[in-house]
Amino acid sequence: MSDFKAEIKTTLLAIEGRAPSDDDTVLLARLVPIVNNIAVYMGIVPQWALCIALRDNKPDETHVAECLWPVLYKKATIVFDRAQIRSMTDTEIIQTIVHEMLHLVIAPLDDMMREETGRNSYVFMHYSDLREGVTDAITNIMLKMLNGGELTTYISVRKEGT
Repeated sequence: MSDFKAEIKTTLLAIEGRAPSDDDTVLLARLVPIVNNIAVYMGIVPQWALCIALRDNKPDETHVAECLWPVLYKKATIVFDRAQIRSMTDTEIIQTIVHEMLHLVIAPLDDMMREETGRNSYVFMHYSDLREGVTDAITNIMLKMLNGGELTTYISVRKEGT
């Protein structure tokens, strides 16, 4: 395993002009080491520059997190919903982060589909639904293969600052 430690920029997205709270700092202190360690483990860094952001979901949004990146640039932001992430266990957070990081692994496919079909096309929307299912399946396979093994150990050890 690489000893590379990614520098993950942390950004707080102010919602409706609200300044970052002490709770945001606590959430980031919990998230940053886990994101960092998974990014290193999966080989996402140093190829990608990562940013973590917190926001409050709109009433009609249900996702815990989403991974955003501009086409052709290796800069990504993982945006977490404050309320949901606050109540999750480390295991649930790890599953969410692995899922979001897998989006970066398949980003070239997304970029090509978006470019060829257009973001709002039926084909791209159908592809997006299929991609989410495949990403969930691969996340589950990865976590089952490594449950209680290397990934969990690596993350818990590194999270403690070693």
